[in-house]
Amino acid sequence: MKRLFVFLMLTFALVQSIQAATLEETFKKRTDAKGLTDITLSNTNGNIEVSSWERDEIEVIAYKKVRAESDERAERMMSSVKIKIEDKDGSLHIETILPKNRHSGDGFFTWLFNGGSSGASVNYEIKIPKQMDMEIHSTNGAITVTDCKGDFDLSTTNGKIRAEDIAGTVQAKSTNGSLRISFRKISTEQDMRFRTTNGSIKLYLPVNTNADFEAHTTNGSIKCELPLTEKYEKSRKRLEGEINNGGALISARTTNGSIRVMEY
Repeated sequence: MKRLFVFLMLTFALVQSIQAATLEETFKKRTDAKGLTDITLSNTNGNIEVSSWERDEIEVIAYKKVRAESDERAERMMSSVKIKIEDKDGSLHIETILPKNRHSGDGFFTWLFNGGSSGASVNYEIKIPKQMDMEIHSTNGAITVTDCKGDFDLSTTNGKIRAEDIAGTVQAKSTNGSLRISFRKISTEQDMRFRTTNGSIKLYLPVNTNADFEAHTTNGSIKCELPLTEKYEKSRKRLEGEINNGGALISARTTNGSIRVMEY
């Protein structure tokens, strides 16, 4: 009898999923970048891609997607997905506003009967001027920044972080995701920290980088291919020293993953 009950419940959930409705909508806006020095972006569910262009404008394209148990419910959810953009004292703030879940429970039966086929996400594609500081925070989604100059603060919980061909500084933090950061030019005046729990860390630095370096891992190994004067090394789990002549701190830490520092 118990097995039959579980079978019926799973069958019901499957039918819900099959009958679910999906809606997609694209938001697009361009903003004059004159007078703007930095951008902050807050997202919950969805990937974020940032790249530079030659225009003195900021372009935000947001791909909104909702999934619900009916067309009517999907339309109501889509109307609640908002992209809020505000200019505050030279800083452009971008915020994703998602519909609140009308179901208060979070257990199996809540998922089964109410929330199993519902959800909303927003994927971003953003173009910025060549030089612009940026702070990006997400919960479920990857972050990618390509060919940009500035100071970047990147964090997500479930997703990888990629920063490619960067001039400036990067702070990067994830919980479940790898980090891959490559610099064509690095700032030697600011400390940089790279953190994740479940994932590897790969840093690509110019060969003439001058920095203090520290790396720690629990389940993995550490390797630095740049000239390094070692101060501390133990069982390949911890490495500290000076890259070339030393300088600002570059710190990399993970629990489950390896750390690699390579020439850009």
